[in-house]
Amino acid sequence: MERQLSGDGLTLRLWQAGDQEALLAIIDASREQFGAWLPNALTDLADLSAFLGHVASTHREQTAWFYAIEDGGEPVGQCSLHDRGGGEAEIGYWVRTDRTGRGLATRAVLAVAAAALAHGYDRLVIQCDEGNRRSASVACKAGFVHVATVDLDPGLPRTPAQTGREMTWVRARNFLHC
Repeated sequence: MERQLSGDGLTLRLWQAGDQEALLAIIDASREQFGAWLPNALTDLADLSAFLGHVASTHREQTAWFYAIEDGGEPVGQCSLHDRGGGEAEIGYWVRTDRTGRGLATRAVLAVAAAALAHGYDRLVIQCDEGNRRSASVACKAGFVHVATVDLDPGLPRTPAQTGREMTWVRARNFLHC
C-alpha cells in the first residue's frame, strides 16, 4: 500500500513524526467520545513516539497502515488497515469530534478500501459496537454489508456506552452495496 492516498477531496497519508501536535489536538478535542467508544485509541495514543514508531514499522513490514485523514491540509482523523492474513484486512477509523458529520470517515474508508482491493485484498472487515450508530452508518455508506452481530464475552472490559454486542461489516469483491 502507498504512503499517501486520495479520494473524493481527501488526502490520506501515513502519520509522521511531525504530527505529534495534531494528534494531541485530536486527543484533547475528542477525549470524551474516544473514551466512550474507542478507549483503545486513547491507550494507543498515550505514547505518541511509540505510536509513530509503530506506524513506521508496520508500514515497512506491510502489515498495517495508519493514515492521517487531512481536511484542508490539517490532520483530523485516522483510517487504518490491518492485514489479517489470507487476503483479508480490517479497516478502522476515527475522526476528531468537532469534525464528525461531514462525511470524512466515509470518504476515507472508501479511499482505503479501494486501495486495499487494488493492492490484492479480497475481503475487508469493519467491526463496531452495535450501539455506535455513526460507525455503522459509515460502514454501510462505504459499501460494507452487515453480516453478523455477536455478544462479546461479558468478562471483557467495556465502557458504559458500549453494548457488548459487536457488529461485523464486510466488503468483498462479490458483495453488493447496502
